[in-house]
Amino acid sequence: MKIKKSKNISIQNISDSLFILNHETGKYLELNESGMELWDSFKDKTDLEMLTNFLSDKYNIQIDMAHEDASEFIAVGLENKIFELTSS
Repeated sequence: MKIKKSKNISIQNISDSLFILNHETGKYLELNESGMELWDSFKDKTDLEMLTNFLSDKYNIQIDMAHEDASEFIAVGLENKIFELTSS
């Protein structure tokens, strides 16, 4: 499963948070520091494995914990339509 950033979003950095708004749904997502790092870790497309490895390497955490965190990040992004699934 690959994900990509939705096209209909606006991004605003306020203080120590990044706010991402989907214009179609009106839903937004607030990212903390580690969420911002994940967001910035890919430009176009990514997948669970890439995000898991990024977290594990960046924060020196075990792969199972990184996998759980990356899975939650993707699930919340999909739920808020900040991400879209793509086949390629």
